Amino acid sequence: MEVVKVIEDMKDLFVFDFKKWEDKMTRQKVKLTDQEYREGLLRLKKLGIPIGSAPDPSPKPDRLILEQIDHEFARLFELPSGAIAVVVPARMTVLTSELITDLVMTTAFDDWPLDLTHPEEWQAYKDVIDWLPSLPPLNHMLTKGLPLRPCQVEGVIIANGWSVVPPQCHDETLVRAELFLMDQRRNEICVEFGVRVDRTLKRKYERQLAERRESARLTKRRGLFEREQDDMEQKNVLAKKAIEPRSASGDDDAKRH
Repeated sequence: MEVVKVIEDMKDLFVFDFKKWEDKMTRQKVKLTDQEYREGLLRLKKLGIPIGSAPDPSPKPDRLILEQIDHEFARLFELPSGAIAVVVPARMTVLTSELITDLVMTTAFDDWPLDLTHPEEWQAYKDVIDWLPSLPPLNHMLTKGLPLRPCQVEGVIIANGWSVVPPQCHDETLVRAELFLMDQRRNEICVEFGVRVDRTLKRKYERQLAERRESARLTKRRGLFEREQDDMEQKNVLAKKAIEPRSASGDDDAKRH
């Protein structure tokens, strides 16, 4: 009986301590950021733990909004040697001061990041811009590392890099491109664009390259022909000199000797 009583006393003590700990943790709740909350839900989901349909806590208005406009001009240009360019006409609305600390664009084909810095230094920049309506690049506003002030502006986002476009993606095939941005509070903004595959510039560059190669081949061939012709003319001159009769004065000199 005494053993049973001891066990009951220990049980009561355990229950009491647990409740005390629970009350303490309830009073000392840790406040998570929205991003930490979403990351926690994602980890639970990966572990196979059901997370239900809990709403996103404390939704906040977007500080930066990027919207695609002029969908017809949104293009993924395939270029020679595996190069690509993505151009997206967009409207950017900045509601409150925002600082973009990092950004990257990827395509549906792979996760290889495309470059958005200094697009005007890119070799195909002029051809890409000529395709578009008169819109200024938005890249410099996102990549210069300075706070964005409240504004609304329309322009074009340009990214270039390397990717393999599947051959089954014919011209005008609609594919996905994603732009990921991170602000100074480590909040992520993901914007999805729809762009159409376009190989017109690739065909143009390949045609120009073939024309340059053909021109170089003809120039080389013409140079060889001209050199052969010069050699032949020189040989003819030497042969003509060899069979010419000696002059009269030369014959008189020969007779005197």
